[in-house]
Amino acid sequence: AEGPETGLPEEVRNYIEEKDHGELNSGFRVYEGRWMYYYDSGKPVLEVGYGNRMSKVDYGSFTTTYLYWPNGNIRTIDNNGDSNWTKEYFNRGGLKSEKFAMQKGSDDFGFKLYYPDGQVKETGTLQGENQKKGAWLYYDNRGKLYKRAIYTDGKTDSMYVWIYDSTGFLISQGRLNPTGANNHKDGNWIYFHPDGSTKRTEVYAPGVFSGNRPMLVNMLEYDI
Repeated sequence: AEGPETGLPEEVRNYIEEKDHGELNSGFRVYEGRWMYYYDSGKPVLEVGYGNRMSKVDYGSFTTTYLYWPNGNIRTIDNNGDSNWTKEYFNRGGLKSEKFAMQKGSDDFGFKLYYPDGQVKETGTLQGENQKKGAWLYYDNRGKLYKRAIYTDGKTDSMYVWIYDSTGFLISQGRLNPTGANNHKDGNWIYFHPDGSTKRTEVYAPGVFSGNRPMLVNMLEYDI
């Protein structure tokens, strides 16, 4: 089974392996209770809580882990108990992201990403580790919604998006194809006047690109 060090930066993981300590039992190092690992500066790098004695080759069910920045601030908190949540923090403090299980035993996780000042940057549902699913909302650093996207359940081949200006008016909507560079426009894209009426429709050839740009095959302009 994977231990709490899985996914850590390489230099931290190597340091932990070098500084590892604990009791030996039948040739294996065992873990019990709360364990601390430190940078050479003496500041903590990792704190792990273990519920039962376990060997180096099988970590079993550790509960909560704390990873620290070199300056001593908390970097991540990972709770592997029934609630199953993870919080990540900026180097200078402040919540950067949070991920939490939608329900016990589910592969779906709620996710929020924040700006350094605490404003929500994006929010939605993750399927598994990092695959976006369903409706996602994106905000600028003033808290204004600027994009809404629908991701195909379990797939990354397409998503439908709505783009807003800084005042909240809908500017355009259409489908993006993430298989192209920079999420190319795909199919029909509709653009709007500030009063909500249709300004123009652009039609892009599905999955066909010209260089680094989607191939525009038709455009219709509308009178106000």
